[in-house]
Amino acid sequence: MDLFLKDKIAIVGGASEGIGYGIAHMLATEGACVAIMARREGKLVPAAERIRQETGGEVLPIQGDCRRADDLKRVVSTVVERYRAIDIVVNNDGAPPLGSLDSFDDLAWSQAIERNLMYVVRMTRETLPHMKTRGGSIVNIISRVAIQPRVDFGLSTASWGGVIGYAKTLSLEIG
Repeated sequence: MDLFLKDKIAIVGGASEGIGYGIAHMLATEGACVAIMARREGKLVPAAERIRQETGGEVLPIQGDCRRADDLKRVVSTVVERYRAIDIVVNNDGAPPLGSLDSFDDLAWSQAIERNLMYVVRMTRETLPHMKTRGGSIVNIISRVAIQPRVDFGLSTASWGGVIGYAKTLSLEIG
């Protein structure tokens, strides 16, 4: 299948395993140059090597924590320095803990918002200036509980709901 991704430059978060890994693999299969980001370098480097071996694609592993603004800046500057462009950003990371809404303190709420909403806000802020002239795509991987809440998924529902609102507003402003 040709998705017209040859030579596009992509950054994929949480790409050492799971959904992020699958997305990075697909992008590399389609000919994109893929920068993969994850917290644990011990998982990240082997994941990059597997993608390279299986796809023949160019994969750049960059250790970074989506909750750390400085890490996001470093990841973006590394990609821009190497490729001179960014075409695709896939904001992907895990979900906050499960539990009833009344079981979480302010710290748990802050961490959920940092991990989900603020990651998307910061990564978008860092990458958007590099994408405005060329165009590009920002893809936010969220949970379906953002639109169909479930018991014990309150932190996810609230933080991913914020991502939906942010993305819709962004599309109105720049789309």
